Amino acid sequence: MILIISIQNDFTTTYVMRWLNSMQKKFIRINEDDKLKIESLTEDDFILKTSTKKISFSEIDSVWYRRGDLFFKNDLGFDFSQVTKKYNNIENRSIAEYIFSLLKTKKSINGFEDNLLNKLEVLRYCKFNKINMPSFLITQSKIDLIKFYKNNCKNGVISKSIRYSLREKLNDSTYLSYSYKLNSSEIDELPLTFVPTFFQSYIPKKFEIRAFYLKDNFFSMAIFSQNNPKTKVDFRHYDLNKPNRESPYTLNKNYEKLLKQMLENFKIDCASLDIILTLDNEYYLLDINPIGQFGMTSKPCNYHLEKKIAEYL
Repeated sequence: MILIISIQNDFTTTYVMRWLNSMQKKFIRINEDDKLKIESLTEDDFILKTSTKKISFSEIDSVWYRRGDLFFKNDLGFDFSQVTKKYNNIENRSIAEYIFSLLKTKKSINGFEDNLLNKLEVLRYCKFNKINMPSFLITQSKIDLIKFYKNNCKNGVISKSIRYSLREKLNDSTYLSYSYKLNSSEIDELPLTFVPTFFQSYIPKKFEIRAFYLKDNFFSMAIFSQNNPKTKVDFRHYDLNKPNRESPYTLNKNYEKLLKQMLENFKIDCASLDIILTLDNEYYLLDINPIGQFGMTSKPCNYHLEKKIAEYL
């Protein structure tokens, strides 16, 4: 049996499930908002229950961690005090971490711990392992930002998130965070101090590359976003009236080797990578997301990545 851990409304999960059905593979999907009950858990086994399913570790052959977490049900009929609730949450966290650890002993794609990949650790690795990444600075000081801008950012400076892009629904609106290129006048208007912020030098590109990595194989797509002012800095500023041209792309084999070594170092077996090819034909790695979207690469390039995941499982 295949165990899938995901979240509600993740269409990528649904597409993989359709392939599993067509292959007549048996699977169970748990969503983050499913309240689980622990029937038993030992050093080498567990049995979990949802409102409709029973999941036994011994019956699981493979695991796909797509997204989300595990939460356990309180069906005692009353709420805990704040102190007890805090204690119970800590206990439940330890249980969930142990279950995720057990699941990694099975044949698997991704794991909960992939959420913990730190961009700053990746940047440090790249610096010492011949993988180009734009220079960066984290600071709370306008003065230090100006120094960085003058010394390291001849083409401009970008502000972006360190871990996850913000996606927040409030009332009838959805708020998203993007990479943003600051000009000198905007920097001048900043206060002298601000919250710790990640800044990175802007590097002009020939085009952008979204590479999907799955078990030693890369499936890459070139995104020609550089000629559209709306998508030049961040292609996620989609221009629906004039979409970017997208095309299958093959990374240089030596560069693929460097990326594989890096991913193996961080124990990542599946991820989406954002890369640019510069005007000097050099690759620069911008970001890695182990649980990122890959449908945007799969469909335009006819890679059928959802099928490949189903086949592996």
